[in-house]
Amino acid sequence: MVIAAAAQDPSLRDFITVTGFGKTRLVVYWSDGYIASWPKQAHTKTETTMAMTQTQELSEAVQLYFDLMYNCDVSKFDRVFAATSQLHGFREGQMNCWPAAQYKEVLAGRTSPQALGSTREEQLLLLDTTSPTQALAKVRVRINDMVFVDYLSYHKIDTTWLVTSKAYHRES
Repeated sequence: MVIAAAAQDPSLRDFITVTGFGKTRLVVYWSDGYIASWPKQAHTKTETTMAMTQTQELSEAVQLYFDLMYNCDVSKFDRVFAATSQLHGFREGQMNCWPAAQYKEVLAGRTSPQALGSTREEQLLLLDTTSPTQALAKVRVRINDMVFVDYLSYHKIDTTWLVTSKAYHRES
C-alpha cells in the first residue's frame, strides 16, 4: 500500500489525503521538495518550486495577520487587509458586516494583547490555494480573553497577498 510504504521512508516530510468531486488522492511531500500523488499526477520541479514559493508567501501573509491581531499596530493594516475587504460574523446574536476602514478603527481603539502582556496563541489550521492569485486560510487566534476561528480569503494583488474577506466565529 502506498501510505504504508511512504510512511516508512525517512525522507517523507508529510502526506495528506485530498477528497473532492468524487475522487480521493494521496499527496506526499518529500523532504527534497518533490511532490507525488496517487492516482498519479505529474508534478515537475518547476511546479513544485512554484507551489513551495506560493505556500511560503501565503504563510508569511498569515503571519502578518497574526502579528496585527497581537500588536494592533494599524500602521501595518494595509499590508494585511485590502482596502475593499469586509468582515462578517455574529456579535451578540446579530450578523455584523464591517468594511476594512471600520475594522481598522476597532483595532486602533483596542488594547492589544501585546500591551496586556497576554500569551500569544495562534494556529494555522488550513491553507488552501485555489490559483496563483486566490487562497483561503483557516486560523485560530486568541485576542485577549476571546478565541476566534477565522476564515481569511486571500487574493494576490500586484505582488502582495491581502485578506479580501474575513468570516469570524468566537469560539470562546
